[in-house]
Amino acid sequence: MVDNSSIPDSNFMQNMLELGNNVLKVQENYNLIIEQNKSLEKEIKKCMDKLEVDNDKNLTNIQNSFDQKFNLFQKEITNKLEQKYKENYQSLELKIQEIEEENTEKITNLKQMISDLEKIIKQKDEKINSLDGEIKQKISEIERDHYKDLLDIQDKSGQKVEQIQNEIKQIKTENEAYIKTIKQKNKEKYQQLETENKNKIENLKEIIKEKEVKITSLEGDITRKDAAIIVPEIGGTINIDENLQDKKTEEDIMDDTNEKILEIVLGSDDGDDEDAEHKPLDWLAEMEKKDEDIKEQMNEDKKEPENPFIEPKCVNPEKPLNIPIIKRRSMPLIEYLCQLHTTGNYFAFAN
Repeated sequence: MVDNSSIPDSNFMQNMLELGNNVLKVQENYNLIIEQNKSLEKEIKKCMDKLEVDNDKNLTNIQNSFDQKFNLFQKEITNKLEQKYKENYQSLELKIQEIEEENTEKITNLKQMISDLEKIIKQKDEKINSLDGEIKQKISEIERDHYKDLLDIQDKSGQKVEQIQNEIKQIKTENEAYIKTIKQKNKEKYQQLETENKNKIENLKEIIKEKEVKITSLEGDITRKDAAIIVPEIGGTINIDENLQDKKTEEDIMDDTNEKILEIVLGSDDGDDEDAEHKPLDWLAEMEKKDEDIKEQMNEDKKEPENPFIEPKCVNPEKPLNIPIIKRRSMPLIEYLCQLHTTGNYFAFAN
């Protein structure tokens, strides 16, 4: 035989376990509510962080939106709690009815447990209400702090703007003073360069005068040298082309010297200033060396050269031998030969 007394006890234990599970579900719901409140606090902090960047106008909009979200969230939580509470309550009522049918004594204990649970729920509701009040207080405090921070930020930004303006003014004054000093230095440098160039030009003019004197003396020596040349017989050849070429080379040297002097006086665009300062001195040394070489050559030319020709024999003894001296640039060779042909003064060299 099976004891029937053990069956209601097992049912009662199952019911108690179900009640315990329901209580745990209520606690889990409460924990969810707390977590949601924490998430709300995090959202509040995020919103307040955003409020630090926005203006006072945005503060009111954010506050309104936050209040709306908070109210909606509260409504959702209350609706969910009510639904869950109703569901749990209905399930509990059904189970209580079953238990009452099974055992009336156990019902009293269940009622007491339910009353205890209601008290706990009331306490939780009171805690939730207190948390809501604390959250509102914190929001108001955060708004006050944020308003103070905004005022501080405005004051600091105004101070920074003034500081930046003062720095800009200072930089402008420093730049103006620097520009003035640079202009003054440029003027002084320009005046100094102008005086140096004037002195260089005067020195070069004196050098040019000296060179002109030397060139005139050299031209006199050249004319004297040309005067000593005797024209040979018609059948012979004279080295007039070489003398003309020497004359051209001397004239080319004169042109080159004048061009170099002009380049030094006027100045060239290429090259550094230091090289430009040393150029006149090097060139003058070069010119002096060339003058010395020309003088040595002139001294060598002044020596009496050996006469490579044999003295001429007169073909027409009735007429005296008259050998004219042709100076350079006095008469062309063809014209002179024509004169010899008309006068009859022919002469020749012996082989």
